[in-house]
Amino acid sequence: MIEVESVCFTYGNKRVLENISFIVENGSFFCIAGPNGAGKSTLVKIVGRALRPSCGLVKLKSKDIWSFDAKSFAKAVAMIPQSPFYNFLRIREFVLTGRIPHFSVFQFRQTKKDKEAVDTALSLCGLDGLADEFMHKISGGERQLVFLARALASNPEVLIMDEPLSNLDINNQEKILYLLKYLKVKFGLTIVGVLHDLNIVSEFADRVLVLKDGQVKALGKPSEVINGELINKVYGAKNVEVFKKPQNSNPFVYIANI
Repeated sequence: MIEVESVCFTYGNKRVLENISFIVENGSFFCIAGPNGAGKSTLVKIVGRALRPSCGLVKLKSKDIWSFDAKSFAKAVAMIPQSPFYNFLRIREFVLTGRIPHFSVFQFRQTKKDKEAVDTALSLCGLDGLADEFMHKISGGERQLVFLARALASNPEVLIMDEPLSNLDINNQEKILYLLKYLKVKFGLTIVGVLHDLNIVSEFADRVLVLKDGQVKALGKPSEVINGELINKVYGAKNVEVFKKPQNSNPFVYIANI
């Protein structure tokens, strides 16, 4: 589905990403992890065509993403920003903006298909009862769900998320994670997400890329990648231990009380 080939990126004189290569399989949940300042957000912006790489190539279905016209790419790939912005639209109106890539040239009102897509997205995200509320009056967790609904309204093949769980309580984290799992299994949605919590990565990711200082330090299944040696090397954490959960053998990371 997505191929990243020898991508690098430079801000001014600083090399932020160096020789990044990986493949995201169709219908998989691919996570990007690493310490602050590792280049994670820059990488997902490049994959989502918000930034051009300084070198290398990103392909969607074997085609350079920059060869797509803007409308075609927006239909195929939806991106949720790291910090959802405030606006003064009602939730339903804002979710409808996710349908803009599907609008015809002189379309100024929603079609029946647009309404159905918005209704479905609101329902999937549990927002039916909030559809007429204003965006600036809802909580941060609800706002994150609204942005997810907006992305889903466009019926994308790929969903890209930059730290979708940041600043959310455990209830809203659970809602979003299990919804993403459902969308992946039920509809074959391909998901690329930046996540900080390695225990969540362990449970939900099919594969994980670990970055440090703009370079790939590990790539593979969480069970192959997440271990004490890697955490010490990448994060510099010295009192962290990792064990295999008995119910599924997934790695579990915790800070030892020494």
